[in-house]
Amino acid sequence: GNATVTGGSHNTASVTISVFSGGISNASVISAGGDGIIVGGTAQVTGGTDNAASVTISTFGGGITNSGTITASGAGILIGGPEEVTSGIGNTASVAISSFSGGISNGGTITGLTGIAIGPGVSASSGTVINTGNITGTGGIALDIADAGGPLVIDQQSGTISGAIDLSPDGDTLNISGGAIAG
Repeated sequence: GNATVTGGSHNTASVTISVFSGGISNASVISAGGDGIIVGGTAQVTGGTDNAASVTISTFGGGITNSGTITASGAGILIGGPEEVTSGIGNTASVAISSFSGGISNGGTITGLTGIAIGPGVSASSGTVINTGNITGTGGIALDIADAGGPLVIDQQSGTISGAIDLSPDGDTLNISGGAIAG
């Protein structure tokens, strides 16, 4: 969800999910003018004084599975989301996912400005990205996990990853047992 505060003083907007279980699965077609699948949201404050916006998911379980086609002008799959403070004094914005488990599995096609992105504030307690399909980052980055909050494992088993893979400083692992990486 999205949390937005526009001006004023000492206002708070928040979206909070304690537990989301069962995961997300796509076996069909998603065509999006923004992000294809998003777990998280946007926290935005535009002006004012001492305002706060937050999006919080305490536990997300079950992971994300794609066996269909995702085409997006933003990220094909986004875990987390933007934290935006555009003006004002003392304003804060945060997006946090305390525990993301189940990983991401792609056996279909993901095409987006960034194929898969995991943002800051995401603790990937069971972070594995498994690809047996095709992931394309039309903006040059296929997998952006540079800001993920913990080490992730990427298993490239077959199919293709077209675009760069931006790893985090947390000791990520890239396993290649098949397919191709072009980026």
